[in-house]
Amino acid sequence: MVVTFGVFYTVSPKTFVAERTFAPVPWMLAAHLGFTLVRLGRSHRGDLPRWFLTLSVAIHMALLFGLIWSFHLQYMQPPAFYLKAPTLLYAFIFIALRALRFDARYVILAGIAAALGWSMWVAFAVFSDLADNMITRD
Repeated sequence: MVVTFGVFYTVSPKTFVAERTFAPVPWMLAAHLGFTLVRLGRSHRGDLPRWFLTLSVAIHMALLFGLIWSFHLQYMQPPAFYLKAPTLLYAFIFIALRALRFDARYVILAGIAAALGWSMWVAFAVFSDLADNMITRD
């Protein structure tokens, strides 16, 4: 999945300003690939412990939400920009992948992580907008 996303990113036309040196997508994909390889290596050695599976949910969601959050920086838009990103739908892929383990705990945990991530985004966008409005009034 990470390789597919990397290929899509590489071949797709870039819509942001070329002079911008901040490009979080390759960094996040590399971090995700690294963690996925660690997880794959551990799974080949035996059953993964619960703490590692829980950590895996948290890391996958944190990387995804961090990547989407950085879109507004990369495209020089207000923070509400990332609330419209269709990339959020990848969170549902991560939630659905947890269902393949046939353990509801990880599906619920992934859903809660996604809801918390979304809530943090909304709070950041609202408070950032409020702060901008207060600055422009003065």
